[in-house]
Amino acid sequence: MRWTLGWVRGVGLALAVAGMAPVAAPAQVESQAIGTELTLREALERAIATSPAYRQALNRMELSGPQARQAWGGFLPNLNLSYGTNQNFRRETTALDNFGNPIENPTTETVFSSQSSQSASLGIDLFQGGRRFHQLGQARAEAEVTRRAGERELNGVLAQVQRQFLDAQLQRALLGVEEEL
Repeated sequence: MRWTLGWVRGVGLALAVAGMAPVAAPAQVESQAIGTELTLREALERAIATSPAYRQALNRMELSGPQARQAWGGFLPNLNLSYGTNQNFRRETTALDNFGNPIENPTTETVFSSQSSQSASLGIDLFQGGRRFHQLGQARAEAEVTRRAGERELNGVLAQVQRQFLDAQLQRALLGVEEEL
């Protein structure tokens, strides 16, 4: 199955609704008005909306694709372009007679010459012994590991919130029992 960010967010929301996610952070609990009750669903929704660890895990999951795209780039040919130009000016005080012998020229002449070159090349390695396919498979595996690690982190954040919520509920129940005594 392909893990997309939308799918992960949907699962996170589903976990929050189902009650399988963690409790709100202590700062959020302190900011809550005294006397109001926080449900597990609300705690999970707050954790999903405000938890830096949850957001970091989502970001890591989003960044798992570039390695595979880079590995696919190994199948593309290499394109090289070059352009060069050169210009020369030369003053000549000698000339050549009909037989190629140098003679002194009474007037100085300026000789202009220019040169331009362009090249383009396209190259591809044909026989790599499966190296490109191995790199592609390795990049896909690394992306899968990154996705799974992000998923584990998301579940860890949600589980932590749920534990904290249930601990708070337990403390509340124990306090109620003590007050009755």
